[in-house]
Amino acid sequence: MTQDSHLSFVQKPVYILSGMRLRNFFSWIACFLLFSSTAHAIHLQKVVNVSGIVSVTTAKDGSGRIFLVQQSGRIFILKGNTLVSTPFLNIASSISFGGERGLLGLAFHPNYKNNGFFYVDYTDLNGNVTV
Repeated sequence: MTQDSHLSFVQKPVYILSGMRLRNFFSWIACFLLFSSTAHAIHLQKVVNVSGIVSVTTAKDGSGRIFLVQQSGRIFILKGNTLVSTPFLNIASSISFGGERGLLGLAFHPNYKNNGFFYVDYTDLNGNVTV
C-alpha cells in the first residue's frame, strides 16, 4: 500500500470557465495578443451594446448568425453588425441568475438546420442546474 493509496477515491477537480471566469479568461487572451511580440495588429469594432454576455456561438447552419447568450435569460441574434430586436429565446422569468447562476450556455444539434434542436444550460428558480 502506497502512501497515497488511501486517497484513491478522491477525484481530481474539473474546472469550468463560466460567468466572470470566462470574461477574465478572454481578458487575459486579449492582453496576451496585444502585448505579444508575434501578434498581428488587431482592430476591434464595437457593434452592439449588450451586457452580461456569457457565451457566443453560431448554429453552423450557413446563416452567418451569431448567438449571444445573456446570463439574465435571453439569447440575442447578431446578423452582420445588426442586433435582431426580438430575442431568439427569452426564459428570464424561469431562471435564477447572479454570480455563476443563470442562462450559461447554448449548443446547437449538429443537424440544427433540418431539425431545429438546440440545448440551453441554465439555473432554474429553485437553484437547480438544468439542460
